[in-house]
Amino acid sequence: MILWNFINLVDAEGGWFITIFALFAGALLITKVIQLLFEKGDRSCVEKGLYWQSAFFRALFRPLVALLWFYVSIYCLNLVTDYLFSEQLPRQFHLFKELICLLLVSWFFFRWKKYAVLAMLSGKKIKDKGFVYALNKLGSVFLTIMTLLIGLEVMDQSIHTLLAFGGISGLALAFAAQDVIANFFGGFVIHLTRPFSVGDKIIVPNHKITGEVEDIGWYRSKICDEEKRPLFAPNALFIKAQCINITRQKEVRLKETISLRHEDMKHVPKIIEGVRLFLEKKEEVTKPEVLLVALGPYSIDIQIKAQCKREHFKEFKGLLLEEVYAQIKKVHADFAQLPL
Repeated sequence: MILWNFINLVDAEGGWFITIFALFAGALLITKVIQLLFEKGDRSCVEKGLYWQSAFFRALFRPLVALLWFYVSIYCLNLVTDYLFSEQLPRQFHLFKELICLLLVSWFFFRWKKYAVLAMLSGKKIKDKGFVYALNKLGSVFLTIMTLLIGLEVMDQSIHTLLAFGGISGLALAFAAQDVIANFFGGFVIHLTRPFSVGDKIIVPNHKITGEVEDIGWYRSKICDEEKRPLFAPNALFIKAQCINITRQKEVRLKETISLRHEDMKHVPKIIEGVRLFLEKKEEVTKPEVLLVALGPYSIDIQIKAQCKREHFKEFKGLLLEEVYAQIKKVHADFAQLPL
């Protein structure tokens, strides 16, 4: 009898409870369907090499599901308040809904950017990964600013008033934090102009900094020297100081001096000609010069000059030295020896 009375009560006055249960069950079913569809779409895009579309499916799933459950929860809460309190939700709650929707849309774009960057970094076509890192950070700044501006419009706040207030307070803040602002501005300029990227080897002569760039932050950058010691330099330093980017150097100057014995003077023309022919046949070398440059008290000096492509420099230098040795031994000459 008690159970029967409870069922009649739910049927007569508890229709809202059944509606809420149905809504949550339907939302759970829709979530599962969306998950299956998005996983299928993601796999299809990956198989076809459509990484941007794959990033879109991965980025959209969670914000879309969150939006679905948010609206289901809002509708259920509205049913409960209507039944319990016989009044609508306050108007401020509608503003809250708009802000939540804005944050979910912003979340989607941040996720899309994240997965797109990962896809670009994993691809073999991208050679300059530093550009991708810079684009990622600039995109984050742009999305953050756009979210704040649209959020102000949603809350009916005047941007002009905010700018006027920010101008007055910002002037006082600028004097108190000049170095901090300079470093943040320096980070923005580095990402925008890209004098160096992550992975580049740089030299800052004025500050005796030499090493490989491991990270470019908004406030400071991390540089590791040959002994892998990390150096954290403020970004404002790179705006004022001269910076040499060794990695972007297309050609490296090759200069070697070979010292021979005095009695090998008659073999010098053949050695010079043989080394010159070797250099002229190599595509990675430009402007080759092989000259007799000095006749000293203990040796005859032959100088070899050329411009070599940076990516082939170390390997080619070894081949050149082997060829020089072979040319010297070919004519039965020998290297000069300094007196003890």
